[in-house]
Amino acid sequence: MRTRSFEGVFNIYQELKMQSQFVEAHRDISTHGDTVQLHSHSFYELLYICSGKIEYLLGTERCEIQKGDVIIIPPNLSHRPLFTMDMDGRKYERIAVWLSTAFADSCKDLLSEFSESHILHFGNGHWNAMYDYFSRIYTESSQQRKAYENVLYGNALALMALLSRALASETHQAAEKGELLDDVIYFIDIHLSEKISLEETARYFYVSQSTLSKLFRSRLNESFYQYVTQRRLIAAKQLVDRGLSLNQASEQAGFCDYAAFYRAFKKEYMVSPIQYKELIRQ
Repeated sequence: MRTRSFEGVFNIYQELKMQSQFVEAHRDISTHGDTVQLHSHSFYELLYICSGKIEYLLGTERCEIQKGDVIIIPPNLSHRPLFTMDMDGRKYERIAVWLSTAFADSCKDLLSEFSESHILHFGNGHWNAMYDYFSRIYTESSQQRKAYENVLYGNALALMALLSRALASETHQAAEKGELLDDVIYFIDIHLSEKISLEETARYFYVSQSTLSKLFRSRLNESFYQYVTQRRLIAAKQLVDRGLSLNQASEQAGFCDYAAFYRAFKKEYMVSPIQYKELIRQ
C-alpha cells in the first residue's frame, strides 16, 4: 500500500477527475511545512483523520479537527486544511475516500443529507467501525485485487449507511469562534465577482494592510491575493461545469479580463481553461 506525502506547495488535490468510475481512496500525510491550497472537487470527498490536530476551512467556515474525526465534503465546495503552529512536528494523516457523481446517482436517498459539509467528532471512541471501513476501502483501492471494484462499491455503501446513522445521532463539530480571518474570508466570498483589493479590504475592517497581509501569511501560508485568486478559480470552474462560456465564467468569477484568467488557471491547474473544458466534456 502506498501513502502519499506532500512537500512544499505541490498540490496533488488539483487533480481534475477520479481514475475510478465509482470509488477510490488515498492515504495522505502532511506536516506543518506543507501547503495544501484551497481547492474543490467534482466528486464527494470523505476524510478520516488518522492523526494530527489542525483547523479545516470548509467554504467560509473554519473548524478544529483531530484524530478520529470524519469530514464530509460535497462536490464543488472550496476547502483546505490550515496547519497551525501547535502541531509541534506532528503529522496530519488522513484517509480520503472519493465518491463519484455516478456513485451518488446510484444511491441518491443515502447521499441526500450529504449535500452540505459535515464534521463528525468521533474522538471519544464511539463508532469504532468507521475507521475499519475507511481502511478497508483504502486497502482495496490500493491493491486492486480481483473484483476489487465490487468490494469497493459494497464497502462504500456500508460506509455511507454508517455515516448516515452517525449524522442522526451525533452532534457535528461547531465552527470555531469567529475572528478576523473568518470575517475576511466571508467578505471575499460575497464580493467575489467585484474588485477586491488588499487596501480596500483592510480599510473595511479597520486594520492596516500589513496586518491583513501577515494574517494570511501566518494562517494560510500564502498571500491575500493568492487566496482571492484560488477562490475565483474554483468559482470559475463551477461556472464552466454548469455550461457557461469561458469568458462568462471568467467575468462572473471576478477576473479583470480573460488573459488574467487564462494565466492564473494555467499556473494553478497546469492545463489551459480550454483543455479543462474539453476534459469535463469527456
